[in-house]
Amino acid sequence: MAYYRPVFRKQNPAIDPKEPWPGESASRGNEHGWNNCTMTSGAMALDYHTHGAKRLWGGDMRHRQSDLSGGTDLSDLQRAWAKLGYTLVIRSGRGWAQLMADHRAGRAIVCQGRGNVPGSSTYTGGHAGIWLPDGAWGDPLANRWQKVDSQAIRVWMERLNPRLQFAVTRARKP
Repeated sequence: MAYYRPVFRKQNPAIDPKEPWPGESASRGNEHGWNNCTMTSGAMALDYHTHGAKRLWGGDMRHRQSDLSGGTDLSDLQRAWAKLGYTLVIRSGRGWAQLMADHRAGRAIVCQGRGNVPGSSTYTGGHAGIWLPDGAWGDPLANRWQKVDSQAIRVWMERLNPRLQFAVTRARKP
């Protein structure tokens, strides 16, 4: 039996049905819609967390917290989850050993890093992705789930913070 795999969501305001949000101008939606990597990764993590009961987009998450300028962080994502009635656990600063323990426990992990993003997409700034317990890597700028070496994820995350910045879902069994 395999782990549940969430629907892949791309960070792209042209395909995110919640960008722009009703009542927003298209320019405002496009501005922060391209800065939605944490929110898009968090939407896929919520899909995993609920085993498909909540399949949202980055725009859904973005508009359930107050930061609509530039990028977002894990605390913004945690607030968006809370508005929907769910708990996202932030484990930033706890290092690689904790991240791997969470991975082995069956948790989806929203990872933040900097530099050359692991996988097929190319982006070199601060960015977020999601890593599933079955090893699938979700970069919201890519087109699909990918297989990426865990050490590439580690190096990418350590470029942003040597103690790592990440948040986890509930543990799930296959």
